[in-house]
Amino acid sequence: MPNESPAATPPHGRPPNLATRALGRVARYAKTGDPAATLDRFFDSKHVNDLRTIIFVSFLAVLAVLVVGIVLSFEREWNEWQKLAADPDNARALVDQVRANLPYAAVAGFLAFFGPVLGVFFAVVAWAYQVGSARLGVVDLFACEISTLCRVGTILDTVLHLVEKFDRGPPAPSTSQVASHAASHAASHAVAPAAPASQFVSQEDYFPVFENNTKDLQSLEAGVVINITAFYTYMKAVRDSMRALAEIRPASIEAAAALPWRDGMRNVIYLLYLGFESARKAIADLVEFEPDRAERTVVVLISELTAYGFLRREFSDEDDMRCKRLRLREPEYERVVAEVRAEVEHGRRGGDAAKWEPAWLLLPELHKRQADAVARLPPSPSRPAAA
Repeated sequence: MPNESPAATPPHGRPPNLATRALGRVARYAKTGDPAATLDRFFDSKHVNDLRTIIFVSFLAVLAVLVVGIVLSFEREWNEWQKLAADPDNARALVDQVRANLPYAAVAGFLAFFGPVLGVFFAVVAWAYQVGSARLGVVDLFACEISTLCRVGTILDTVLHLVEKFDRGPPAPSTSQVASHAASHAASHAVAPAAPASQFVSQEDYFPVFENNTKDLQSLEAGVVINITAFYTYMKAVRDSMRALAEIRPASIEAAAALPWRDGMRNVIYLLYLGFESARKAIADLVEFEPDRAERTVVVLISELTAYGFLRREFSDEDDMRCKRLRLREPEYERVVAEVRAEVEHGRRGGDAAKWEPAWLLLPELHKRQADAVARLPPSPSRPAAA
């Protein structure tokens, strides 16, 4: 997609390195035209920059061997001919014949050692392509799992439901719950109380890609690994926090609004927010096809902004470390939302409008969530209170 304005330039885009530019001419003839094809991505993806550099350096080495080898081969044959010509015992016809065949002898001598060098170069290219293909497969796996988990959270509107549940307050315990709590308290530690019927239990493995491909992360850049690992860590912490929250059982109607429940719910939403934030950054690193990246970013931002507005409302004390950290993100969201909107609008004006349609259809909801989040923000010196 051509960039006609700075706003249309991806915020995470980086100019191609020397190896990528040098291989650009080869890419014109080798590419299939399908952005999802492994061959096309090998020439463009930032995740295989090091492999392209290896190929480029190997190619430079082959060129150096080519030039130096030809010169040395001709020099060696020339020296041999001069020795032959300097010997008066050699017939003139033999000397002339050797001189006529000198170019062919030099080429034959050169090919004798340049052939294996060329074979090694093609072996390096084949190795780099295999490693790059496997690495791009790992990137796709993590991008798919992270995007799918975030999409599920957005489709179910998990953050908004948790915020509404927090605003309603903890549910009042039923009579059976109060009686069960009293009985278990009276029995002390004689018999372990049975788990409540509504206790949160999570036994499914929702992170199969992360669990089975952790070693493959070593081949990715440090920044990419940090965002991926942070996402899964926060999501596992959400699961553990939900389990701990479900174990908080008020003993009476009066204790229903107990502080531990509200603190636990607030922590769950905070962890979800950090997870969505890490997912958005991971998607920016992993997904390179612009329409898909924009659509997945919007999906994440819908839930992320909802959680952000709630947290800014709950942590409004200027002396609180969490309030300060949250305030730092405010200009970032204004920039990110503006950039993704400009990118989608610019893409729809191009020849691939249909590919940008999924992201375009989500923009109204993104703007609504952003407006709701801003409305929840406490007034600051740079922003007046919402009307």
